[in-house]
Amino acid sequence: MCLPTLATAVKLTSADQCLANVLLHQNAKPFPANPTSNSFSSTYYNQLYLLSPYTPTPSIMVKISILSLASALVGYTGMVAADHWITVVNNCGGTANPWLADTSCTYSAARCGQTNKYTGPTSYSIAAGGSAIFKLPNNFVGRVFDRASSSACGTDGWDCSLLEFNFDNGPAATSQSYDLSNIQGYTRGMQAVPWPDNAGCLTKTCFASNCALDQAYPVGDINDNAANTSCGAANLGITLYLCHA
Repeated sequence: MCLPTLATAVKLTSADQCLANVLLHQNAKPFPANPTSNSFSSTYYNQLYLLSPYTPTPSIMVKISILSLASALVGYTGMVAADHWITVVNNCGGTANPWLADTSCTYSAARCGQTNKYTGPTSYSIAAGGSAIFKLPNNFVGRVFDRASSSACGTDGWDCSLLEFNFDNGPAATSQSYDLSNIQGYTRGMQAVPWPDNAGCLTKTCFASNCALDQAYPVGDINDNAANTSCGAANLGITLYLCHA
């Protein structure tokens, strides 16, 4: 998120300015609009200045070159690009218990050993109206489901309504794909909203066991492909709404 109150001391594009703000946080200070010999040498006008957090007075400055900033921005951009965020929002009346399962060595066995491993939380307890985020790496293949919706739901999502996904960008980049599936049983109404909402990424909505075939795989179905969505958003994220708002 761009924080406009955190100014930097260099002329950057608005996008770069935003990234610089995020990187520098509260330590960043504005460079003089018209630098003079009484303030800073004009030779430093195209370099970035910020107050050291350890400095008691503004007279002692730390100088960072544009090259250093560029390197930092590249690193920051790479960090952001490495994440696929699945944000689970609980619109249900009670507590939700979303679980994450890695299916790269089970339902997607052909990808076993080829996907990046996830080391974060695999489940959350979310109060009504709350939310939680699974921050997944590139090439991750898996599913998210709400175990609170049915006592029959296992840790792999068997017998549950599912959000299934394949985040395949990276060295072996292909289109991203995702779907809602009730093949193993309808237990929870869901809506999957992709972001960014471009490159052919479609919202999928299923709040009933008989929802449209292009929105979710129906109970017992193994042949219909209409529910699946593939799109070219390399760093795809999904907001998963549990229950109708």
